[in-house]
Amino acid sequence: MASLVKVYLFTYKRHGLLPRALNSLLNQTFKDWSCELHNDCPGDKFPEQLVNQACDSRVTIVNHETNLGATASFNLAFHPVPEKYVTLLEDDNWWEPNFLAEMVKAMESNPGVSVSWSNMKCWKEDSLGQWTDTGTTINPNIIEPTITYPHLVERQMHGAVHSNGAMLVRTTNIGHYTIPPTTWFDFVESVRERVFDYPIMFVNQVLANFSLTIQTSRTKDLSAWNAWQIMLCGSYISSSRWERDKIRSFWLQEGKVKYSHHYVLAACFYPGVRRVIRYAPLKAWIFCVLYYGKHFRLLLRTIKKVRHNPALKDFIDQNTRLNLNKSYG
Repeated sequence: MASLVKVYLFTYKRHGLLPRALNSLLNQTFKDWSCELHNDCPGDKFPEQLVNQACDSRVTIVNHETNLGATASFNLAFHPVPEKYVTLLEDDNWWEPNFLAEMVKAMESNPGVSVSWSNMKCWKEDSLGQWTDTGTTINPNIIEPTITYPHLVERQMHGAVHSNGAMLVRTTNIGHYTIPPTTWFDFVESVRERVFDYPIMFVNQVLANFSLTIQTSRTKDLSAWNAWQIMLCGSYISSSRWERDKIRSFWLQEGKVKYSHHYVLAACFYPGVRRVIRYAPLKAWIFCVLYYGKHFRLLLRTIKKVRHNPALKDFIDQNTRLNLNKSYG
C-alpha cells in the first residue's frame, strides 16, 4: 500500500551535508511517507551506506548509472506515482520536524491547490564548514499567513515564488511538471512555475532551512542570467493583454528601470514586447545605453545563449501563453 507522501532526496557528493538532510526526514512528526534517496554520483558508496545505517524500511537508495545533473535528476520527482503528494528534499537543505505535518494539513484544507510551499530560514556556511543563522528568511517581507496565486503573476516575470526544498505537490497532474533538461539549474523553479496547475499557495511558516553553501552548482555566468530574464519577461509581456494605461503604470513601478536592458533585448526576440518598450521613460533608455556600452561582449553572449537553447525558450513561451490565457478566461 502506498504512503500518503513520497519524498525524493537528491544528493551529489555531499557527505558532510546529506546526513543532516536525511535525519531531518527521519525526525518528522508525520510518519506516513516513503523516500527514494537518489545518488547522482556513480561509484559513490556513501549514500547507500548511510541508508543502511538508518535501517528504516521507508528509505530506499537509487544509484544513478550515469551522472544526470541537477535538472534531469529533479525531473525524476515529477512523474506519476500512486502517492497523493510528492515533495523534494535537497541534500544541503533540511526540514523542521513539523514540515510534513503542517504542509499536508495545508493541502488537505485546500483541495483545489496543486502546489504549496513554506517559508525557509537562511543559513550561511563559512570556510570551516560551520553554519550561521543569517536571521533572514526566503520571503522576509510577507506577513500574510497564506498567499494563494490563482495564476501567473507579474512578480514571476523575473523569478520564482516557490522553493524546491520546501514544497508539497499534489500528484493529480504531476506528469506535466517536467521541464527541458537544458534548463540551467539556477532557474528550474521559475521555469517549472510556467507549467504548474494553478492555484498554488505559499504557507508563511518557517518549516524548512535553506543553505547558502560554499560549494554550489549555481552558475556565475551573467549571460545565462540575462538569457533567463529575457525568456521570462519576454514570454510574460508578449502573452499579456495589457492596455495602454497598464503599460504606462508598469513603467512607474519601482525598480523597472534596472530591468530595462532585459526588456529592450527581449523585444529583439518577442515582437509583442515592443509595444511596452515604446512607452519606456528616457532614463530607461539611458540605462540601457550605458549598460550595454559597458557590457557589449556580455550582450553578444546573452543573445547566443537565447538562440542556442530553443527548447527552453519554446517551453517557456508555450506554457506562459497557456497559463495567461487561462487567467484571462
